[in-house]
Amino acid sequence: MVAALPALLLAASLLQQDGLFPDKPGAWEQRLDPGVLSEYAVSPTAARAFNARVAGLADVLHAAGTFHPPLGFQPRLRTRWWGPQECTTGAVSCRDRPVQAQVNLLFYYFVEGADGQPTWGGEANTSVEIRVNDLDHTFVAAGTYDVIGAPYLWLPDRRRIYNTPRKTGEIDGFPVYDTLVAVISKGSRPWWVPVTREEYVASLIRFNEGELARYAGRAASPNDPYAKWVSEREQRRRTREKAYAQLKAASPAKAEEFLRTSLKMEEGMEAALKRASAAPAPVSDGAKLYRDIIAALKAELAAMSPAERRSQAWRLRREDTVADMYRSHLVAAGTEGARALISTNPDFFDRSRPRSDWQIVTVELDWRSHSFSFLAVRRLFEFMEATDWRRTAALMD
Repeated sequence: MVAALPALLLAASLLQQDGLFPDKPGAWEQRLDPGVLSEYAVSPTAARAFNARVAGLADVLHAAGTFHPPLGFQPRLRTRWWGPQECTTGAVSCRDRPVQAQVNLLFYYFVEGADGQPTWGGEANTSVEIRVNDLDHTFVAAGTYDVIGAPYLWLPDRRRIYNTPRKTGEIDGFPVYDTLVAVISKGSRPWWVPVTREEYVASLIRFNEGELARYAGRAASPNDPYAKWVSEREQRRRTREKAYAQLKAASPAKAEEFLRTSLKMEEGMEAALKRASAAPAPVSDGAKLYRDIIAALKAELAAMSPAERRSQAWRLRREDTVADMYRSHLVAAGTEGARALISTNPDFFDRSRPRSDWQIVTVELDWRSHSFSFLAVRRLFEFMEATDWRRTAALMD
C-alpha cells in the first residue's frame, strides 16, 4: 500500500464527474518495441534478455486488477530502449553503461462526445512513466533538480546537483518520494550521495563564470539579438517540430504540453528581445554583475573551515532576485524549509553485472493539473496499489 495516498483521493473515490464514464469498460493494448539501440553495442543474446525483461514488466503491469477490466479509461502501453542524449549523440560512449528503457502507460479516459455517447482518444494527460537503469531521471521525476534559477548545476564530472527527494510512503516495501515517484531497487548501494558545501559553491562559481563568458561573447558581437532571433526563427521551428514528433511517439500528452510551452516561450522571448532592441543601451557594465557575484562566492568559500567545506550542503531557497545571486543561501543542516543537496552515486551500478541487467526501476505518476478526485487520477493510484511491484523487483535477478 502507498502510505502517502492522499486522503482526498480516498474520500472522493465514489464521486461522479460530468462528462466522464467511470463504469465504461476499456480494453488493454500494448506495443513492445523490439528495437535495440546500437550505441550500447550489446550482444544479440544480451539484447534478447533485456527485451524479455521488458515483456515481463508489461505482464506485471497488465496483471494489476485496475485493468480487469479498466473502467472509465483505455490503457495503452508503449516501450522502447532509451539512452541519455550525450550517449546517443556520441559525446560519451554508451558501451560501458547499463542499458536503459522507457515504458509509458497512458490512460485515455472516456469523455462525452457530440452525440452524448462515450468517446476517447484526445485525453491522455494522466500517465505512468517507468524508466529502467536511469538514475538521473529518478531525480528529475521527483522534481528535485531546480536548485537555483539556472536549469542545472553540475559537478566537475558532469553529475547534476539535486535537492534531496522527500520520502512520503512505501509500496510493497519500496520507497515512494513526493507522492508521485516509486523507486524499485534490490541492491544495498545508495542511489544518491551528499554534495558538500565546497562542491556546491564551486559549482555556483563555475556557473557564473560560464555566464560571464557568454555575456562577454554577446557584448563583443555586433549582431542585434532581436535581429538574430528573428533570423533563426525557421531553424527553431524545425527543431521544435522534430522534438515534438519524437516526444509524441512516447507520450502524446507530454508532446502537447511541450508544444504549448515552447510556443509560449517563443512568443515571450521575441517580445522581450524586441523591447530590448528598441531600448537605449545600458550604461552600466553588465559583466560587472557576474564578476561581483563570482568574487562574493569565492570569498564565501574562502571563509569556510575545512570541516564546513566537507559537510553536506543545505540550501534554503528564496526568491531569485539580483541580490540573492551574490549568496549561496547555505544554511545549517536541518533548517526548516531547507533541502539537503545530493547527486547521483557514481558507484551505484554494479559493473560486474551484465549491462543488460536491471538494477533500478523508477515509476513516475503524472496527472498534470488534475485534482486527486479526478477519475483518471484515482485510477493512477489504484494502479499503483494493485500492481505487484515485488514481481518487478524479481526481474532484477
